[in-house]
Amino acid sequence: MFAPVSYKWHAFLNTRFPLIKPTTEVEKLLSLRHVASSRVGTVLKRVAVDQTVFAPLATGAFIVGMGVLEGQGPDALLERIRLQYPKFLLAGYLGKCSD
Repeated sequence: MFAPVSYKWHAFLNTRFPLIKPTTEVEKLLSLRHVASSRVGTVLKRVAVDQTVFAPLATGAFIVGMGVLEGQGPDALLERIRLQYPKFLLAGYLGKCSD
């Protein structure tokens, strides 16, 4: 379920923030620094949009999905989100897998 959504999301990011490639040898020689800096900027934009838009949605979907698979009802799901969402989202941002 996650793979197709993630694929579409990253395809959107690739079209919205394309990497610029020099097309001729002269452009390659003249704009090497510009291309390198614009690529870094493009990658930073992709990461920023991904982490501010997709990560919060994917984290919430994961928590809800796990609760549903465990047979939890609406009240238990809301409590689970309240308790786990901030912790999981922060762990994702910090790159932590456990407490």
